[in-house]
Parts: sequence; C-alpha cells; structure tokens
Amino acid sequence: MKNGNNLLLVEDSPDDAYFVIRAFQKVCAGVAVAHVRDGEAARQYLSGEGDFGDRARYPLPSLLLLDIKLPRISGLELLEWIRSAPDHRALPAVVLSSSDQSKDVARAGALGVLGYHIKPVDPSDLERVVSAICKSWKEIGGGTS
Repeated sequence: MKNGNNLLLVEDSPDDAYFVIRAFQKVCAGVAVAHVRDGEAARQYLSGEGDFGDRARYPLPSLLLLDIKLPRISGLELLEWIRSAPDHRALPAVVLSSSDQSKDVARAGALGVLGYHIKPVDPSDLERVVSAICKSWKEIGGGTS
C-alpha cells in the first residue's frame, strides 16, 4: 500500500542526496525520504526484492525523485521499466538532474514525468525547486497537507 508521504530519492551523489533530503525536511515537513544510490537499487526497492521486501521498513513511495545519470541503470531506463511494470506504471516521477540536454528532457517527458528540474547550485535555489516539487505532489494527492 502506498503512503502519501513517502518519497524515493534515487541519487548517486551523497552530497546531492544530503542537500535534497535536507531541503525536503525544511520545506516539505512530514515527508519520509528513502534514498538509494542507483537505478538497479531503485528497481529492487520498488519490486520489494531482498532487504526491500520488508514494506514496514521500505514502504512503497507515492513519488519518485530521480537523477538521469545513474550507475547500473540510468534514470531514463528506470522510468522505462516503471512505465512497463503494471504495479508501478502510475507512480508519479520527477527528475532532478544536472542534465539540461533537450533529448533527456524530451525523453523524460515522453515517459510521463511530473516535472524536470535542473539541479541548482545554491541551497536557497534548491529549496525553491523542492518547494515546487512538493506543491506539484500535493496537487496530485501526495505529500503532506
């Protein structure tokens, strides 16, 4: 069962993950953020494989926030898998990536992402991006009230 306050962050950079999680704690209070470092770990998490089978510890997210450039399985490959998986195809996803390449933006859009954001350098800019993500998430019935 999905919980409206669970977010899965797929980010290979420990520094970027730290700042994103911190921004969510600051501007989108009450959201539980789970973090994995690559696309394969995200696939395993969503599938409930291995350690991720304990849904009390690893609940299904109601939003996926992912980078495009990931090890093992790229963010775009992960989105392709999600859209082809009956149990996950409706999972809302948002991209937060350093890639501003039009082909990446277009491909993510074709895979039905809720939003595509370029990673900002400044922490206050990151908080604005996270605030926009939270607002979009709430509008589709997730996040916190």
